[in-house]
Amino acid sequence: MKTKNQDTAEGSPPKKAKLSTPAKPNNKSVKKPAQNTGGKKFEKSNKNAANANSKFNKNPKPPYDKVKNAKNAKGALQEKPADWNEFKKEKKELRLKRKATRSLIDVITKAKAIGEQIRVKKMEGEQRTKLIKELHQLLGNQGNYVKFVLSHDMARIVQYMLKFGSAQIRDEISSEIIPSTVIMLQSKYGKFVVKRMLKYSNQEIRSKCIQAFYGNAVKLCTHAVSAPVFEYAYSEFATPADKVNLIQEFFGDVYKQTKDTSVKHLRDVYKHSKDIKAAALSTTKANLQRILNKDLLDSGLVQTVIAQFLSECNVEDRTELISQLSPHIVVLSNSKDGAKAAMVCFWHGTNKDRKAAMKAIKEHVVEMCKHEHAHTAIICLLDSADDTVLLNKAILAEIINKSEELIVDDWGRRVLAWIVAPGDRKQFHPQFINELEQGRKESTCKKDTEVRRKEIIDHCAKPLLQKIAELPKTWCLDAKALLVTAQVLRNDTVMENAGEAFKGFAQLVVEEVQADGQLYIENSGVNMSLKKLIQNDKNIQGDDTLGAAIVNCLTDDIVQSWVKLNRGCFLLADIYSNNKLSTQEQLKTLLEPCVKLLKTQKTKGSEILLNKLA
Repeated sequence: MKTKNQDTAEGSPPKKAKLSTPAKPNNKSVKKPAQNTGGKKFEKSNKNAANANSKFNKNPKPPYDKVKNAKNAKGALQEKPADWNEFKKEKKELRLKRKATRSLIDVITKAKAIGEQIRVKKMEGEQRTKLIKELHQLLGNQGNYVKFVLSHDMARIVQYMLKFGSAQIRDEISSEIIPSTVIMLQSKYGKFVVKRMLKYSNQEIRSKCIQAFYGNAVKLCTHAVSAPVFEYAYSEFATPADKVNLIQEFFGDVYKQTKDTSVKHLRDVYKHSKDIKAAALSTTKANLQRILNKDLLDSGLVQTVIAQFLSECNVEDRTELISQLSPHIVVLSNSKDGAKAAMVCFWHGTNKDRKAAMKAIKEHVVEMCKHEHAHTAIICLLDSADDTVLLNKAILAEIINKSEELIVDDWGRRVLAWIVAPGDRKQFHPQFINELEQGRKESTCKKDTEVRRKEIIDHCAKPLLQKIAELPKTWCLDAKALLVTAQVLRNDTVMENAGEAFKGFAQLVVEEVQADGQLYIENSGVNMSLKKLIQNDKNIQGDDTLGAAIVNCLTDDIVQSWVKLNRGCFLLADIYSNNKLSTQEQLKTLLEPCVKLLKTQKTKGSEILLNKLA
C-alpha cells in the first residue's frame, strides 16, 4: 500500500515553489524625466507634473501625446479644412448620396418643396387647392401614407393635406391610414395626424377612427404618447355607444373582441352571475394599477372606470386605491365621474389621505372652485373634513384671498354659498344635498356636522365682511352674488360690525343704474335680497343698520323717483317697519313732500307706504 507521499511522488509532478513578489519601486525616489509637449500651453514644471500624477490626484491626466493619438484614432481631432465652403459642399453631397440609397427619396423631396408653399398663410385658396391635389397625386395610390405619417418631416405634410384638402382627398387619405391608427397613436409624430384627421374629417371618418381603437383601449390609456390624443378623441368625438364599448375593455379581455350593449357599468358584468364578480374586479384593478403607475389619470374614460370601481369594490381595495389617488385629487376632479371619485376619497379616506389631498389641492384651490365639476369636490371636502384647522390654512385661506374672483364666477359662487349657507335648498339642488348627506353618513368622518359648519363660518365671516366693505360693487351688483352677500351680512358673528359694509352697499343701492336704464332696486332678485337684509335690521342692537345707511344716502330727487315705483315703495315701507324710531323719523321727513304724489299712485306698494306714514 502506497502512502500519500509516495502517490504524490509517482503520480504527479512535484509542486513548484511559489515565487516571491518583487518589491515595488519607491516612486518618490525615482525621478521621471519631464515630457516636452512641444507647446507653451502644455509646458509644465517637474513639480507640477509630479503633483498631477501624485496619489492625491484621483483623475491624473495622461500625457498629451497619448490623448492626441487617441483622438486622432477616433477621428475626433482633425485638422481644420483649408476651404470651409468646399468642405461643407462635400459633406452635403455625401449626405445626399446616402439619402439617394433610400426608396422614395425623390418623391419625399418634391413633396417637401410643395409643402413649404402650402404652409404659407397668405396663399390663395384656389392655388393651395391645386397644390394639394398635385401633392396627393404624387403621394397617394401607392400605400405609402402609413410610412409618411410616422416620419417627422412627412407627417407635417400629411397634416397640411388633411387641414386644407378637399373632402375627397381627406376621405382617401383617411381610408388608407385608419387601419394603422393604433400604431400612429403610439408614434411621436403620427399622433398629430390622427388628431388632425379627427378634427377636420366628417362624422363617418371619425366613427371609423374611433372604432379602430377597439381592443386597444387599455393599451392606449397606459401609453404616455397616445394617452392625450386618445382622451381628446374620447371626450370630443366619441358617441355614447363608443364610450361604453371602450369602457368595457377595462372589465375583462373578453370585451376586447366582442361588445355587449347591456354592460354600461361595472356591476352589469356580474349582474346575472355573481361568480365572475371577483374576476371582473381583479381585472379592473390590475388595469387601473397600470395607469396609476404611470400617473396617466387625466382621462375621462379612466376617471369613469375609477368611479365605478370605487362604488363596487370591497373595503380593502377601496382603501388601497384611495391612498394612491389622494395625491392626484386635482387631476381626478376634471370630469363629472372623476369628481364623484374624489368625493368618495374624501368620505372613505383616512385623515392621512385627506391631509395629502388638501396639500395637493392647496395650489389649485381657485381653479378647482371655478371648474364645472371640481367645485363639487371642494364642497364635499368642506362638508366632510374633520381637521378644520388644516382646512382653514390650506383651503379656506386661499378661497378668502380670491373671493372677489369667485363671487363673479358661476361655479365659484357656489363654493362661497356653501361656506356661508351650507345645505341651503334654495341655492343648491336637493339631489346634490342628499348625495352629500348620504356620503357623510357612510363616511369615516367623526366630527358633528353642525360643529364643523360653525367653525368654518366663524373663521370666514369677518374676512368676507372686510372684502364686502372694500369692494361693495363686486359683491352686490349682481343679483346672484347678492344672495351670497346677504348670507354673510346676516351672520350673527359679523352682524353688529357690518356698518362699513352697509354704507358701501347703501351707496350702491341709491346711485346704481343698470345698463338698460333700470334702477338697481327694480331688479327682482336684488329687491328680494334687500328685503331680507332690511328685515334683519330689527335684530341688530346698534344703530348701524342697512336701512339707516340707505336713508342717510337718500336725497329728495331719489325719493321722488322711488315713490313712483311699486318696488321702491315696498322697500321704503320695509325700512320704516324694521328700523328704530330715529330712522323712522328721518325717513318720514324725506317722504312728507311726496305724500300727494303717493296718493295719486295706484300701486299696492304706495298704499302700504301711506299706511305706515299715517
